[in-house]
Amino acid sequence: MNVNKSYTLISGFVFLIVLTFSNYSCLDKCKDKLCENGYCIKGDCFCDAGYSGENCEIRESDKFAGKYSGKIICDNLEQPVTTIIENYFENPWDISVNIDNYTTKMDLRAHVKSDSIFIENQFIELIDSYTVNGTVVYDTVVNLIYPSSGILKNDSILEFDLKMKGEEVLSCFTKLAKE
Repeated sequence: MNVNKSYTLISGFVFLIVLTFSNYSCLDKCKDKLCENGYCIKGDCFCDAGYSGENCEIRESDKFAGKYSGKIICDNLEQPVTTIIENYFENPWDISVNIDNYTTKMDLRAHVKSDSIFIENQFIELIDSYTVNGTVVYDTVVNLIYPSSGILKNDSILEFDLKMKGEEVLSCFTKLAKE
């Protein structure tokens, strides 16, 4: 009878050890879970600020990135414009806005938050060209970009104001559609 009790005690102890280790491996749901920009708790990713997605792989600026075309209206002069937005910065809210209206090219730095875009105060150099006696002359012009803002509608229409000062102050409005 003593042997029986020992056998029951040992088998119960072995069962408890097996149960503990099998439950431990089941409880470690983060073992094979990769949270790129966040951390894992009980198999779920909790993303760092500026990131989302099942594995925290989506930057907040991702929805802005791409090629856009549309128009820029500066002091009642309307011109077609192509814009490329890239998000190669380390910060998930920073983007580069490359505006090309065929006569002027600007590379602006901006920040995004949700569906809003904020263009920071910055200086940009523009190459201006004009013709003198049949010869094309190129000149570098430094413009001050004033803080501006806009909105991304339905993840495809980007509208923003742009105010800059070179020789004079120029107020612009840009409406672009994502291609």
